[in-house]
Amino acid sequence: MAFAQRFRVFAGFLLAVAFLVCSRPTPPRLWFGAALAAVGLGIRIWATGYLQKNSRLATGGPYALTRNPLYFGSLLLGLGFMLTTPGWWFPAIFLSLFVLFYLPTMRSEEKQLQELFGEAFEQYRCGTPLFFPALRLPGGHEPFDLSRVRANREYNAVLGYLAVFGLLILKTYFGAA
Repeated sequence: MAFAQRFRVFAGFLLAVAFLVCSRPTPPRLWFGAALAAVGLGIRIWATGYLQKNSRLATGGPYALTRNPLYFGSLLLGLGFMLTTPGWWFPAIFLSLFVLFYLPTMRSEEKQLQELFGEAFEQYRCGTPLFFPALRLPGGHEPFDLSRVRANREYNAVLGYLAVFGLLILKTYFGAA
């Protein structure tokens, strides 16, 4: 599990570099994939507006639907970009790496949350799916807080999205990058 937590970002970076070098996006795939990736980014931003790592158990907003909205958003974000290029190789590799690295990470983080929040986490865990969101309206009275988005540095994901999307536009329309 420590391996998964330690190397997930590095593996994602290597896949992103290989993807950006080898991908051949088509216009329809570019726009579909970028839209799916934007949904994933939006979920991540929404989630970080509720997150106060290790100091408070987040249960409102997207955390009322899934215990791992950040990872669910990351799945949509990465898969969206992988779908911009024809073929099944990049999406298949991405999904394989995602399961390999993020499932153990989620399990490890669950143990940490259990230690930190005890019975409150156990009740939350019993009523909220691990990964795929429940099909219900998010509950709770906890408000979204934009300052948490900044504190959790989610602007890095926004910048990454814009950089990848920009490079894919260059490859799609100008054969560059």
